[in-house]
Amino acid sequence: MKTRKHDGGCTITTGNGNFCTCATTEPKQAEHTPTPWRLDKQNPSLLRDAKGLYVAKISEELPADAAFIVRAVNAHEALLKALKACVASLQRDTEDFGHEVAHINYAIRDAEQAIARAEGT
Repeated sequence: MKTRKHDGGCTITTGNGNFCTCATTEPKQAEHTPTPWRLDKQNPSLLRDAKGLYVAKISEELPADAAFIVRAVNAHEALLKALKACVASLQRDTEDFGHEVAHINYAIRDAEQAIARAEGT
């Protein structure tokens, strides 16, 4: 385990994870690596971030998985934004129709559940 100072001024210990021992500072929520991600040109099993920094290594036997991860990561924000816009539009359009559009309400529910999974909630 390593001990170091963090920006709250107290000592944190790293090992199985980071935790703050300071009574006045909350641990910071980790942010994901900046996008867009890309495959390394020399070794397509390596994933790199927008700055070219190493993000992850995928088994060299699974090149399609590495490409899929990069596409999914890079499309995530746009897909989430589009799905939220669809939900909002459908909700506005169905408010006055009640049970006549129950199938749309099911689609809205499914979309909202997908949004929650994508947001990790």
